[in-house]
Amino acid sequence: GDGGYNIIRASSEGVSVIDANCPDKLCVSSPKIKIPGQSIVCIPHKLVVRIVGLTQEINDNEVDDTAS
Repeated sequence: GDGGYNIIRASSEGVSVIDANCPDKLCVSSPKIKIPGQSIVCIPHKLVVRIVGLTQEINDNEVDDTAS
């Protein structure tokens, strides 16, 4: 609507935002993502790119959350 854009590249190496016309371009400087749970956000354009997995294996010895 306002002429804003983000150009996203997806490959076997990961997903990244390679260009955008937002003021701060933080999304462009974000590193590639490729692991479920990682994301790239562009707040001015209300864009969220998130890696999701269909299944998630949990190792019994791996801590996945903490609370106090």
